[in-house]
Amino acid sequence: MSLVKQRLNSVLGLAAIGAFSFWLPDMLLRALDRGYSGVAWWVPTLVLPTTFAAAYIFAARRAEERGFKHVGVAMFLGVWCAGGPFILFEWSLVGGPPLSGGFLNELIVVVMSVFPPITFFLSAYDGSLPGLLLLTVGAALFWGVRAGIARCSSR
Repeated sequence: MSLVKQRLNSVLGLAAIGAFSFWLPDMLLRALDRGYSGVAWWVPTLVLPTTFAAAYIFAARRAEERGFKHVGVAMFLGVWCAGGPFILFEWSLVGGPPLSGGFLNELIVVVMSVFPPITFFLSAYDGSLPGLLLLTVGAALFWGVRAGIARCSSR
């Protein structure tokens, strides 16, 4: 297997791990919320970044052993790019805001859902926006501190 193909497989695999580690717990919490109607707003805000962090710790060790250094970026892009389709699928299962305008409008929404700004808007309706923002700010701080430590230790 060529190096480019191996790297692409690593990026796609890590993006899938990032997306599933963040959005599957969201789907589970929404299903529980529908059944029990008692999940507070702060539960997904804390649970979703925590499950992502656990998956990152697990995936980072394995990927860095294989020489892949951008684990967090690939996983983070997976969360932002797959968020729209996950939220739309979740709404089809547990109910959500109806899409209007017929088949063509629904098709456009599904196709556009892979773009990160759409994930932002859909997560605001879904209730997972605070967790997504906490993950984004936390990841930026984590990678910034990590880069600063690496820069200081290389001097």
